[in-house]
Order: sequence, then C-alpha cells, then structure tokens
Amino acid sequence: MMTVSKRTRKLVSVFAAGTVLLMTASAFGGDGPERGEPAGLEMYVKRGDTVFRHRPWKQLHPGDTVRFIPKAPGYSYIMVLWQGEGGEVEVICPWRGERSQALPEPGEPARGAAETDAQLGPEAIVALYSHEPLLAADVVPWAEDHGGIVEAGSFQIGDEGVEVVVLEYEKVAPR
Repeated sequence: MMTVSKRTRKLVSVFAAGTVLLMTASAFGGDGPERGEPAGLEMYVKRGDTVFRHRPWKQLHPGDTVRFIPKAPGYSYIMVLWQGEGGEVEVICPWRGERSQALPEPGEPARGAAETDAQLGPEAIVALYSHEPLLAADVVPWAEDHGGIVEAGSFQIGDEGVEVVVLEYEKVAPR
C-alpha cells in the first residue's frame, strides 16, 4: 500500500479544483476573464478607396460604407440598427432583416455592410446583443418609442434580456 503525504494530497486537491474551474468556464462560453468584458462594437468605414476605424470624433459622409466587428462575450446573437436623431429606425444588420443573426467568430465582422444615406445630422448605430434571436417586429417599435437615440445599457425587449451598445456620430456633407 502506498502512502501519500498531506502536502501531496493538498496539491492534488488544488490542481483538481483548478481543472474543474477551467472546465466550467469553457462550458459556459469562455475561458474566464473576457466574459467580464463589456459588450462593444467596432465600426469600420470605407470612404472611396480609404478604410478606417470609426472614432467618436470622426464624422461620416453620405455614401460611406460601414461594417461592424461585434464584441459580445457571452452573447449569441446581434441585430444592428441605424437610428436618426428624430427616432426613426432601420435594421441594417442583417440588412432589413426580420430577426437577429448569429454572432460571428470573435474578431470577425458581422455579415453584410450598409451605406449611409444623404440625410445629414446626428445619428447612431445601435447594436443589440442577446442570448436568443430577436425579432425586428419587437425591436423597432421599442427603439422608436425612445423618441430619439436609444441609450446604451441592459434592457428587456419582450421576454429577452438585451445588451445595447450605441455608437453616435454626425453625418456631414463632404468639403
């Protein structure tokens, strides 16, 4: 019969507990730390032959093409809206879609792109992240009821908890 020291038993217990924590984190959609990161959205703009990452101070022009890279640890679906300062809303990702789409792999852009229209002034891109698919029939009236640009935060739309990320910008005429 082999005897095991108290120190060895303690090391084995610590190792086993660490393994269980790692397995649990993987089973719930992450390897730990990034699950605590807030949801976000990177927007890339193509203007003519130039492509750049949108920054809050950077104005957009009519005809710019935009694409999005979602940052949403722990969520499974995305719907992106365009919203004007008067509260008008249009689903742009998926383009005029009726329901949200599955999130792409981390670091990959969401499917599709949108071209900005000729209307000038303050606007916003609104990303809605959820665990289950969202229906545009529920989301669009919810966004329009805000009477202006939606605020970022956690909301309930129907039966689904939703994380909302907002990128505000101003669209101006090119010089």
